[in-house]
Amino acid sequence: RTPGRSVPDRLHAGAAPLPGTEKSQAPQPPQAAATPIPLPQIAAEADATTLELRKLASDRRSGGVLERIDADVPAVTREVDVRARENRSTLAQRPSLEILRDLDAHWQDLRATLAAYSQRLKEVIAGVDRDLDNLEKLDRTWTATLALARQEKAPEELVQRAQSLLSEIAAVRKAVTAQRTSALRVQTRVSELELRVAEALQANRRARDATVEQMFSRDSAPLWHPNW
Repeated sequence: RTPGRSVPDRLHAGAAPLPGTEKSQAPQPPQAAATPIPLPQIAAEADATTLELRKLASDRRSGGVLERIDADVPAVTREVDVRARENRSTLAQRPSLEILRDLDAHWQDLRATLAAYSQRLKEVIAGVDRDLDNLEKLDRTWTATLALARQEKAPEELVQRAQSLLSEIAAVRKAVTAQRTSALRVQTRVSELELRVAEALQANRRARDATVEQMFSRDSAPLWHPNW
């Protein structure tokens, strides 16, 4: 097994750009005005939107990926803490190559676990972002529809239905936004653990290189030396 990307490489990848190299932020074009739903279609579209909101909320609750990873992270953190202390103690004793390979094997297992967590969290965040985009479109559509219903003096039932849907959309968006915040928090913790694992693997690699170099260095004069 071989160590992955070095810590300096990781840090360099996330480093801030040099002064003068930042790309200018182009102004975002204004969003196109949402098209309101025609009054005769409000009832049917409201039913469809209600089902869509319930499905979205159900999908967010039933996944459970974020909750499982969040529950696992404390145990993984404790394992990293214990192995980091053991690793430092072992390296201080100038271990053999075999012992270094054993150390790396444990760190590689942890790195694989954390990489799987990281990938799943990226998928969760991407899904949440898609949901938030969809909710934003629904909000703009029903806001425009409510304005049209009031302008056209639509029956009060239609106005109330549009208002109720906007409240439901706001509630679902609040829950989805909270989930995104939680996912980013867990992602940060996993990233910090990945960095610690990378640091341990790098320290082991330096120790291994030093051991190999010492194995091939001379500790006495050659046989043909006059002082032998």
